[in-house]
Amino acid sequence: MGENWLFGAENNNVFLTAEELSQVCRIDAEQFRSLLIDLPQLSYELTKHMVRQINEVNRQNYYLTIYKIKDRIMAYFMDLSSEQESYTIQLTLSLKDTASYLGTTLKRCLEKYKN
Repeated sequence: MGENWLFGAENNNVFLTAEELSQVCRIDAEQFRSLLIDLPQLSYELTKHMVRQINEVNRQNYYLTIYKIKDRIMAYFMDLSSEQESYTIQLTLSLKDTASYLGTTLKRCLEKYKN
């Protein structure tokens, strides 16, 4: 999550919570720059990761442009169904996090989901 700082950009909106015992790797920007130069595979993998993140933000923005909450939820569920190649889907986030991701509340999400 700290890649923005390593490239010199502000990143004040990040909040992380460890849900299990975790380790944190701390590296300063100059050491990181040297690693990227010395290890091109690391540069490639980091680029792939950042592209996936950008695509996910674009995908979420698409959902947020859908005005009706019910249509937004249905579009999300249809995409999950297509990805999972099943009409029975497994949510990849908790219901609360799914509602937040889709820009709604858990209560509204459950109301629309039941209909």
